Amino acid sequence: MKNLVVAGFIVLGLGLIASIYFAITLALDKNALAAELESTQGVLATTQAELATTKDYLAATQVELDQTEETLTATSDELSDTQVTLTSTQSELETTSHELTLKTGELNDANGQINSLEESVAVLRDSLASTSNLLDISQQTLEGLGIDVHVSRLCWDVELIDNPDAQNPTWDELMAFLAADQTEKHEYILNVYDCSQFSRDLHNEAEAAGIRAAEVQLWFANDSSGHALNAFITTDYGLVYVDCTTGPDKIARVKLDKEYRAADKYSVAGRNARSDPWWDSLMSYYYMSNDSGGHLIVEDIMIYW
Repeated sequence: MKNLVVAGFIVLGLGLIASIYFAITLALDKNALAAELESTQGVLATTQAELATTKDYLAATQVELDQTEETLTATSDELSDTQVTLTSTQSELETTSHELTLKTGELNDANGQINSLEESVAVLRDSLASTSNLLDISQQTLEGLGIDVHVSRLCWDVELIDNPDAQNPTWDELMAFLAADQTEKHEYILNVYDCSQFSRDLHNEAEAAGIRAAEVQLWFANDSSGHALNAFITTDYGLVYVDCTTGPDKIARVKLDKEYRAADKYSVAGRNARSDPWWDSLMSYYYMSNDSGGHLIVEDIMIYW
């Protein structure tokens, strides 16, 4: 029995010791846990502070990202507009390039025409020089024949009306015109309707009919008076003088230092109109005399075309 009591006390003591140890151990663990919890709470506080800072940084970064996205959007729009502008500019450049090609072709054509024209001008200059030389010679020849040539508007005694489309006639065309014209039938009235008016009207009628005509004024070596008649250039017999002062119409021989002679138009062949031997051989002809009855000698010939 005694042994059982001792054993009981031993067991109870051991249980008590175990409880005390457990209590001590539990107290120690509680302190450690409290210290660890406190440390963990510090870490959590620090982490929370870092998280708050990070959150603020992320918020600021989000704002920057939003701004950057807006900038990128605006830049994208600008790039789109720029692309449209570039496309339009490219199209304009292509159009301009095409126009430039066309203009270059036109310029080349124009240069070719200019070269051709320059060649033509050179030819014309040579022709002009030749014509000028011939004109000088012709003028000297006319002066040698006692002939002065003027334009119609310079005619001082009557008004001559020219037809710009008038042409030189053939001998037969001239004869046909003279046959139809009635100018020679006017009444001769000195200083009212005399040789000046006869020659004026024949000139104007011929021009109106499309035949080029001239008025001719003659002055004589052996008389103070003058005379007016007409001239035509026939395409087959050359220069022909026609005197229509009083009828009938006459073909005249007008030559420096030669006496004035005329014959009925129907009695003169075209080939004889300027033949001095033929005129000199005539036994009957029309002529004008001076105050002493002599035949008038041509001293000056003025032709108005």
